[in-house]
Amino acid sequence: MLQKSGIPIIFVQALLGAGAEKYPDIALRQAARAAPDSDVILLTDVERPGLPEIRQVALVDHRGAVTEFERLYRHASINDFRYELLCFTRWFYVRDFVKRHGIGRFCIFDTDVLLFFPVESFAAEFGDRPAGNWSWANTISGLDGLDLICGHFETIFRDPVRLQAIAEKYSIGITPHVSDMFALFDLGNRNPTLLDQHNICARGFDENIHSSARGLFVMDGPIKSLMIGTDGIPRAKRNGDGADVPFHFLHFQGPAKDLMPKFAWPVIRSSEDYSLGPRMGEIDRPTDTESENAMLRRRIAALEHEVRNLREMVTPLLRHSWRAKFSPKLYQWVQYDPREVVELTAAVAETSLPSPAPRIAIVTPSYNYADFLGDTVKSVITQTYPNLTYVVQDNNSTDGSAKLLASIAQTDLLQEPRRLIVRSEADRGQADAINRGFAQVPDAEIMAYLNADDILLPGVLSFVASTFLREPEVDVVYGHRIFIDANGWETGRCVLPNHDRHVIKWMDYIPQETMFWRRRVWDRVGPFDESFRFAIDWDFILRAHDQGFRFKRLPRFLGCFRWHDRQKTSALLKVGADEQKRLRRRHLGYDPSGKEIGREIKGYLRRHVLFHRAYKLRLLGINP
Repeated sequence: MLQKSGIPIIFVQALLGAGAEKYPDIALRQAARAAPDSDVILLTDVERPGLPEIRQVALVDHRGAVTEFERLYRHASINDFRYELLCFTRWFYVRDFVKRHGIGRFCIFDTDVLLFFPVESFAAEFGDRPAGNWSWANTISGLDGLDLICGHFETIFRDPVRLQAIAEKYSIGITPHVSDMFALFDLGNRNPTLLDQHNICARGFDENIHSSARGLFVMDGPIKSLMIGTDGIPRAKRNGDGADVPFHFLHFQGPAKDLMPKFAWPVIRSSEDYSLGPRMGEIDRPTDTESENAMLRRRIAALEHEVRNLREMVTPLLRHSWRAKFSPKLYQWVQYDPREVVELTAAVAETSLPSPAPRIAIVTPSYNYADFLGDTVKSVITQTYPNLTYVVQDNNSTDGSAKLLASIAQTDLLQEPRRLIVRSEADRGQADAINRGFAQVPDAEIMAYLNADDILLPGVLSFVASTFLREPEVDVVYGHRIFIDANGWETGRCVLPNHDRHVIKWMDYIPQETMFWRRRVWDRVGPFDESFRFAIDWDFILRAHDQGFRFKRLPRFLGCFRWHDRQKTSALLKVGADEQKRLRRRHLGYDPSGKEIGREIKGYLRRHVLFHRAYKLRLLGINP
């Protein structure tokens, strides 16, 4: 079957409807040109003409390999049924194909991926691992890797509980969503033998691209500002050190597929840039062999080419911009390209306080979160507030958290009268850990807890304390939030309207990392209920509401919520859904339907969208 010495490359494509056949030819030809020593194989349901360099294999010849999985499959996706089913079954088609032909190691790519180098360097990243955790670009070490992947897919769809948990974990908005991409992420989280391919992005292996308002191609991860070299290779500057990184391949997801022709070889190169046709500057006068009219025709053709390019770039932006502007941002973690959090670098004017300032107690429960714990602790102990007690309650972590905390305690970041209390002991879960922490500060007048992956913004403690001193009738305060990714880059913001005592019974919209309360609230409704694992803060909020305590949303960003693969909020969504139902039943007296919940919260969401837009237009007094 194989005729070349390089690692074979496999694509799978089926004709699912209008537009589905538009881009594969570009990807296939590019793969053949970029990796001339590799067999490029297409498993397809319809033979594609004009591709002599591609070895095409009929999917129907391997139909028997997918029938069992098709019986198991249950559609839980925002995508079309046939499309999503093919995304899963392609792995079964490929497994049968490589088994029949005795193919060992190979690379598999989506048909919206363009290669720019031979695949050997990409495959070398995997070492002896059976596979990676990406669906759109992967290296598979024979049947063992495929058996692992296909077996995991079958397990998911045989287990309704696991299927629901994954669907809710990776929901799009409020819609549950299961795809082969997220199923592979789930497999990678469960099986350490798979390569976490996100760790190779900074070396030039893939990034999803899209056009920006500035006309650049902007990366989602650690590499920014994509440019095209004179050799036709995409390059970008790495955020960390400014190094020039050539890309081995790029993934043109969603509307970015319209940009694939701009990057495909062959290209017309100049000494300055990369283009698909003549530039206007190159057509100044007729050549010796052409007339004035012919020169004008060339100029018109060049202009039409540039207009087409602009239209291809702008159309996807216009298509999505209106809906994006007026959609709720409560749980939309990724709203724009990663950027620095301005509040972490700008000078903050501290609020003056009387002496002595009220004592604030903050507790951070932690278990094996050393990757993020350092940033969390520093965001608290570097506050200039003069009367703070900060307790880190660690559940005997085994990932170096204790050493990290000890090193922070020895730095000059920690100064009296601030006190950092580190407690390492077994606990019964997050609620128990927080309760244990607060027990160490019986004289606290203001209280809050901060999860081990979130961040408190500078100057927040003085601002909160001054609010409580100025408004003695207020019992609980919270503010706006910023979304950050695993690397600490800002990816979105959420601006909230004023507090709504009715809607809070239907939906927990309060950003937990921004919430502070008085001691009298804790004395009346505390401690946290250990029977909750997910909704401990909403339970506390609702009990405080039942006791008549007054809440206020402050006009300031107070904290950063970090989203990442390991976070509790994602891992316990099935548990969370059950706990939310339990709380609604307790405080509403019955189990409302999703339609009822949507109707009751609709007005609040509209106000939220209006507040958020007003903030974006600089109409609200929020700094910066």
